[in-house]
Amino acid sequence: MTRRRLCTTEAGNVCEVLTITEPASGGGGGDEEDSRKRVVVITARVHPGETQASWVMQGVIEFLMSDAPEAARLRSMFKFKLVPMLNPDGVINGNYRCCLAGHDMNRRWDKPHPKKHAPIHATRGMLAYVQKTTEVALFLDLHGHSKVLGPAPHPPAWLFEHTFLQSTNASTRICTIHPRKMSFWGLPCLLPHSMSVHGSAFECPFFTRPQP
Repeated sequence: MTRRRLCTTEAGNVCEVLTITEPASGGGGGDEEDSRKRVVVITARVHPGETQASWVMQGVIEFLMSDAPEAARLRSMFKFKLVPMLNPDGVINGNYRCCLAGHDMNRRWDKPHPKKHAPIHATRGMLAYVQKTTEVALFLDLHGHSKVLGPAPHPPAWLFEHTFLQSTNASTRICTIHPRKMSFWGLPCLLPHSMSVHGSAFECPFFTRPQP
């Protein structure tokens, strides 16, 4: 695993990105590894008050760094880019939803300000670079909700409207569909085809609703 600065926030705090992958040839892991690997990007805590996201992110990190055969296989197949805290300014200052500019950064993905929304701006840049050099296999932004139970996937509209994340690959072809023309979100439909073991996760109720 490598750990580096993704950007510096408006308040001067560091937003970090972790890279986890299996060394290609006895290396130390990280960005120097096989550039042909597709990349999984996972982020959390864009809303500071949604602390559940940090618990999930901690579990993701511990699993990916473990000796489990499944984790080793994932590291050999993918490069994982994890941003555990997208809004460190909000977390440090006790905000519930906003950054120090008073903006909900989860509504700024389309046109983030490079200073006021520096972590969003930097993450977008990272996604664009990865898609240009290899492929974004999955982008997952972790949230929590006070009322909604079970997994509730909500792909952001900007993700579908920008060509740098579009692909003709069958696994990401759904990203070429305009969000307003989609009658459902794709993650629950894709999971059964991408996972060989159907465990208790599929006992959780999946439901969908339009992205606000």
